[in-house]
Amino acid sequence: MQREVSDKSGFVSVAAYASMAAPLSVVFTPLIIFLPPMYATEVGLSLTTVGLLFLVARFWDAVTDPLVGRLCDRWQFSLGRRKVWILCSAPLLMLMAWLFFQPPAGATAVYLLVMILLFYPVWTMVMIPYQSWGVELSQNYQQRTRIAGFREVASMIGTTAVLGVPMFLVGEGGASKREILGLMCGMFLLVFPLTVLMATWKTPDRSLAPAPQRLGLKQLLKVLWSNRPFVAIGSAYFTVQFAYGMYLSVIQLFMISALGLGKKFLLLVFIKHIVAILCVPLWVRVSRQLGKHITYALCLVATALGLIGFSVLEAGNFNHALALFLYLGVVTAPILVFPPAIVADTLDYARLKTGTADTGLYMAILQLINKTALALAIGVTFPLLDWAGFSEGGANEGMAWAALHGLVSWLPALIMLAAAALAWRFPLNRRRHDIIQRRLAAGAVAG
Repeated sequence: MQREVSDKSGFVSVAAYASMAAPLSVVFTPLIIFLPPMYATEVGLSLTTVGLLFLVARFWDAVTDPLVGRLCDRWQFSLGRRKVWILCSAPLLMLMAWLFFQPPAGATAVYLLVMILLFYPVWTMVMIPYQSWGVELSQNYQQRTRIAGFREVASMIGTTAVLGVPMFLVGEGGASKREILGLMCGMFLLVFPLTVLMATWKTPDRSLAPAPQRLGLKQLLKVLWSNRPFVAIGSAYFTVQFAYGMYLSVIQLFMISALGLGKKFLLLVFIKHIVAILCVPLWVRVSRQLGKHITYALCLVATALGLIGFSVLEAGNFNHALALFLYLGVVTAPILVFPPAIVADTLDYARLKTGTADTGLYMAILQLINKTALALAIGVTFPLLDWAGFSEGGANEGMAWAALHGLVSWLPALIMLAAAALAWRFPLNRRRHDIIQRRLAAGAVAG
């Protein structure tokens, strides 16, 4: 077995690897919270058009994500399989982020569609090798959670920065969404290349196993479907991301139109992420006692209860909103930390059953699940708001009011509870994973 990243030098390696997640979250967070509303309100496209374009683009991802995952498994370089992809794709991602976040005057629906079709494949060419790289740093059940915890803490630091810096720079809501997105993108362009260089310098690429055998699409789908633990966590993950994506896509509109706290929105989300960062180590320790999937399921139930809380918030009551955001900061941290670590364990199950583990392909499917769920959430919520007659800054009574409250609160909460049930029944606990590891080790010795 490969040497685990657990010594003092391992801390540096894991920290350098995790650092990339900070600028990546700087560009990913606005994709859900700020970018769709900006194209709908400031560029001038309809809510329905924006929602449907983000949804339709996922059909393109269904082609590009597995393709990139398969290629980054098969192509071997002297630096390993992962680093070269990231080094080559990073400049493209920086270019596409600027074009996507700063559309020209008079941009049309065609421009948005082209940006979606170009940006997401480039994003995939960075994220799939990056996540695969992290999975391959360790084969230990708990160490994988630690690595995922490092990465997601860095990701939340990036999210906190991307919300906090514009908040302090633009003051009391005096900037447009476009100007805020320009600041966020500038932060990404400044920090991302530095973290890429640090990670590729300090963190080893352990993707040195023989390339997986060539399989046709039908065979690949059969292999994935036969991995019952992966199907189980993939189903739960899709349901979670769809529910949370609904909430994220409308929370800004809800804070502005229903609560009248639009100027405090960035502050509330900033505080929420500070709390989440502080709570990640706590949840990693809890998972040592309960297991990853049980901890994940319990936090999903707690998150659903928090989302229901939005239905009873009083307009203009900042203190109540603050208490709710503080609570969500505590309970939502595992939503990001645990799924990649759990999926990493399903790769060992695949290795035991088939003899190989297509890490890149599995990470590609995980990315596809995430992007499809989030895009579907936008594709559902925005047309529903449009149909209900919602208008930012308008009266929004009757159907519009009910639709806004339902989409930010009750509907995602109910879906989140269903996801918790799926996560609770995940079949691969720590004891079973230890058995798989012993069988893999015995096979390696025998070989």
